[in-house]
Amino acid sequence: MKKALIVLALVVVAVVAALAAGFWLDHRKPEPGTVLDEAAAADRAPESLRGADEDYFRDMDYGATHDPEAVRAALDPYVPGISAADAVQAVARGRNNWIVWSGGNDRFWDEISRRSVNALDFVKTISSHPSLRYGRHNRWEYLGLVNEPCFEEAKGPNKDRFDLWLDHRKPEPGTVLDEAAAAGRAPDTLAGAGEDYFHDMDYGATHDSEAVRAALAPYVPGISAAAAVQAVAKGRNNWIVWSGGNDRFWDEISRRSLNALDFVKTISSHPSLRYGRH
Repeated sequence: MKKALIVLALVVVAVVAALAAGFWLDHRKPEPGTVLDEAAAADRAPESLRGADEDYFRDMDYGATHDPEAVRAALDPYVPGISAADAVQAVARGRNNWIVWSGGNDRFWDEISRRSVNALDFVKTISSHPSLRYGRHNRWEYLGLVNEPCFEEAKGPNKDRFDLWLDHRKPEPGTVLDEAAAAGRAPDTLAGAGEDYFHDMDYGATHDSEAVRAALAPYVPGISAAAAVQAVAKGRNNWIVWSGGNDRFWDEISRRSLNALDFVKTISSHPSLRYGRH
């Protein structure tokens, strides 16, 4: 009996000690609102950490940001006097933040990755390294994740990103020079063939040079009949047969399709083919 009372007393003392320690530790915690995050501890103001405002996801939400005036009208009750441009920028920044921005939580994601023994590893998630079972090409099927638009799958390590196999941004339309432009060739040095090969097409329109001149005059005032016929001939030749300098493109698409699309075979009458001019 005496032994049981001693054990009970020890248990009670242990429980009381644990409660006291918990109470003491709880009161040592800083008060809510007094803990500085990393940015505040480094005296970084919110304005110095503004989120990306490029409208990556402009086609989301029914393409709402395609209509800046409608976005401005929707935000005006909350931000009186906001301009249409600022309204679109605010929506884009908020949407980017919601979808992709880490908001300064870099260390949190790094820590959770380490503690989970890489079970949660966003670097692997967005990687297309050949050792993985997935990449940009099947990220939806394998992980149920939607790819960032306007990017292409990595074909090798990115030297600017610590040799990681990360998708890279496609060049913006209009920023890629074709071979002629890259070589400094002006359009007038690549003028299409002006010979009127197809003069019997389009109801023989170019047989009547004066009619062609009259049709083009509203768009090219003062054009001569000869120049009008030549312009139509060039345009028609371009439309029908001219590659426009895209020789390498057609060669590449032929190779990549394993000759499924091969214009040389199309116009050939080789006996190995099932077709020819006949």
